[in-house]
Amino acid sequence: MNRPYTFINVAMTADGKIDTFERKGSAISSARDKARVDELRASVDAILVGGKTLSGEAPKLTVKN
Repeated sequence: MNRPYTFINVAMTADGKIDTFERKGSAISSARDKARVDELRASVDAILVGGKTLSGEAPKLTVKN
């Protein structure tokens, strides 16, 4: 029987930061990182984001390529 599973994808700096204190959305992902996220999005049935991301950034969550 196939069981559901979850991927967690987070980009962070070497010192463990994922954003600035002010949530400015610092660009810490490379083109290679973004391509990997695109592949991951294309392979899943659903994408979960937090409420602040959804309301503050209005993410499109689409497959780019």
